[in-house]
Amino acid sequence: MARKVDLPRVWEVAVPHRDIFAGDLDPARFAISLNAVDLGQGDRDYVEPDRFFEKTFMTRSLKALLSGVLARLLGSAEGVAVRHLQTPFGGGKTHTLTALYHLAKHPDVAFEKLPELFQELGVDAPPPRMNVAVLDGVALDPQGRRVPEGFEIKTLWGELAYRLDGEKLYRRIQGADGKRTPPGAQALAEVLEEAAPALILVDEFVAYLVKARGIRVGDSNLAEQSLVFLQELATAVSGVSRVALVATLPQSSLEVAVTREEEAQRLLDRAMHILGRQNLIETPVAADEIFGVLRKRLFSHWGDEKTAEKVARAFRKYYTDHAGYFPEEVQEKRYEERIVQAYPFHPEFIDILQYRWGPHPRFQRTRGALRTLAFVIRDLWQKRPGSAYLIQPWAVDLSDRPLRGWITELPGSEYETVITGDILDKGRALERELKGDYYKESLATGAATAVLLYTISASPEESGATEERVRLAVLRPRLNPAMIAEVLSRMRDQFWYLVYRDRKYRFQTKPNLNKMLRDFEMAVEEEEIEKEIGSQLEAVAGQRRTGFRVFIAPRDSRAVEDRPEPALVLAPWNIEDLHAWMLEVLRYRGDGVRNYRNALVFVVPEKGLISEARAKARRLLALKNLKNSRDFRTLEAEEQKEVDRRIAEQQEKLRQVIRRAYVHVFRPRPPQDLAEVHTRQRELARARTIAEYAWEVLKAEGKLLEKMAPAFLLEKVWTERGEGELPYQRLWETFWQQPGLPLLSSEEVLRRAIAEGQEQGLFGVVAEDAEAARRKAVPGEEIATVSPKKISLVTTDKLKEITKAPPEKEGAPPAPTGPRGPRVLRCTSDLKNLYPFRELLSKLQGLKGRFVLEVAVEGELTAQKRREIEELLRDYHVNYELKEE
Repeated sequence: MARKVDLPRVWEVAVPHRDIFAGDLDPARFAISLNAVDLGQGDRDYVEPDRFFEKTFMTRSLKALLSGVLARLLGSAEGVAVRHLQTPFGGGKTHTLTALYHLAKHPDVAFEKLPELFQELGVDAPPPRMNVAVLDGVALDPQGRRVPEGFEIKTLWGELAYRLDGEKLYRRIQGADGKRTPPGAQALAEVLEEAAPALILVDEFVAYLVKARGIRVGDSNLAEQSLVFLQELATAVSGVSRVALVATLPQSSLEVAVTREEEAQRLLDRAMHILGRQNLIETPVAADEIFGVLRKRLFSHWGDEKTAEKVARAFRKYYTDHAGYFPEEVQEKRYEERIVQAYPFHPEFIDILQYRWGPHPRFQRTRGALRTLAFVIRDLWQKRPGSAYLIQPWAVDLSDRPLRGWITELPGSEYETVITGDILDKGRALERELKGDYYKESLATGAATAVLLYTISASPEESGATEERVRLAVLRPRLNPAMIAEVLSRMRDQFWYLVYRDRKYRFQTKPNLNKMLRDFEMAVEEEEIEKEIGSQLEAVAGQRRTGFRVFIAPRDSRAVEDRPEPALVLAPWNIEDLHAWMLEVLRYRGDGVRNYRNALVFVVPEKGLISEARAKARRLLALKNLKNSRDFRTLEAEEQKEVDRRIAEQQEKLRQVIRRAYVHVFRPRPPQDLAEVHTRQRELARARTIAEYAWEVLKAEGKLLEKMAPAFLLEKVWTERGEGELPYQRLWETFWQQPGLPLLSSEEVLRRAIAEGQEQGLFGVVAEDAEAARRKAVPGEEIATVSPKKISLVTTDKLKEITKAPPEKEGAPPAPTGPRGPRVLRCTSDLKNLYPFRELLSKLQGLKGRFVLEVAVEGELTAQKRREIEELLRDYHVNYELKEE
């Protein structure tokens, strides 16, 4: 159970930007169109320079680029004239161009928001506005466009001149624009000198080339002419002071929408050759800066350094305290520092988005991460979960339809079934089944969501996650790390699209073995389940390591033998009234009364676990039936191994449930009832078999003796010693007949107790001496060698009497013993004339001796009458024998 932890929740500390909670988080909110910014259209966060700079994290690369371009525009000889950006899709290229746009177009705002940038260049006042030409390859139509002044612009060079200074500059190259042939470097230089200071921003250039291929220009096409223009422009810019060119190129032709990938690659290679590599900026956002970029774009406030450090220390301590459960790198000091840098995000969440999702051709790194995180933040701040100390992968709520639709764009819409069927439906059902913190902390849906996030990857080899990674994505301080192992184990048994291979969990759209097993489970008959449980009950009953004779789920009382030795009766699991069933077995054996009632030990199952045992038996049978079916041969080798593994695992699970179920131990209680034997020693439940468990419970609670004090015989068993003598056989049988007495682990326990009592002088032991035709005392060391049928316990007075009697002389007549009368009375009468016998029994009161009664019944002795007679004799401890004749 999770304990309370003194850590602030992220929603108590950080303050998201208000736009996170507005609208439906449309993708356009996180995507920049440079052309739209130039036209003053689109989201205010990009169009308005003050808002843009407030939400922009100044990375090292971006700061260096802005500084270099600004220096160039201000006339510094050190400023580089031509630069180009090349990053993966969504890597921040357009955001960088937007920063340059506002720097040149609104230098007064930039001076206020980025004072250090100007200070480092020695600029102590805002410079004047500069001319900016935006050439957005996606927005521009190679067919041309008509401008408000009434003329048509057909090319990039026409757009360049017009955007720098309107119709005036356009007229300088109007002829070249009309012919769709570049004007040459000299003509471009003259235009640039007139427009300086000027910044030229070229975005999505290859996308424009792809569209321009279809425009014929003599023997060439507009794409080829545009490449020539780029070459001439680079040359012209390099020769004109206070003019800078910054262009973007995709990192791969896969990012270009084109039917023929090789054509896109050729165009990209040409552009790369023209721009060269001397001024290549590959990563506007470095790996260690992505945290700052995301944080500043999504939050207006994220707490102070002390808060982040406190949370980071708690997480690292949690990881080191449970070192074996988490990846090694998270236990190091530098990972604690990464948590501080990433706060309020968990570094693992950002790593998934950056390194697993980032290279995916359909994922725009920065803007894709922004939109994904915005969904999560909005949901967390609305729900306010109690253990959200960091924003982790478990917090992705896939029940949110817009978020779910956004995420499934990467792996494909077929994963909708995976999410709704496994993660949401089966995940929530699993949490309800496990209850407690599993339910409260959403550990099943959290783990399943994490596995899906790890499954989505640009590289199939990287797809999926180890158990350690899943823990990292889901767990937070004070949760027991072992809980995830239980969750994942059950997910493997219940989910239809989850696979586990090479120590990794991942989702697939092809149904797994569980779906196939579901069909086989439906075909399992109830009779098969009963038989399987009975078979597994035999396996865990245990008949060799204890002194019990074990009777497993006997069908009736006749199946339980009536013998003077410990008998363990495992009650059937399908009996409604177990108490009545046990009483029936206790009192009778078949039609007859049970003689050795105290020999019985009952163990009955916990009814609450019966349904679980039946479910596991059904699954085990389904696995076995699958292996014996034709379908098994259609499975892959890895899946066939999985079936074998599951059979062994499921069999063990079924046995464990049965073992946990049979914990209620009952013993006979006088006169004719039962009492449960309770134990506080929980470790006894770890016994390997039910028989061992019952044996240890009885021993721990004093209900089974492996050693007995001689005084116990006098105090509890041989309590009426008026006759001064007790035959051994009657003593032995008393233990098995009289409810309330403890069980003896073996006959040796009684023999040792008798021997010790004789040696201590508590009583004597005598045996028949056939040669001397009389009885003699038996020393303690000889008791074990004498037949039990020949010995008796006698009181000390009786022992003196026996040992003092003088031996008779051979041939001599017996010594007179005084007047003697008749000693044996035999009577015969009809059972209809019982009154004289009742009177006779009253006359015999007070006499010493033995009473022998023999009754011969004519006709049939009914079962009911026989039971009544046996119960009477049994209750009064009268030895009897019933014969057929």
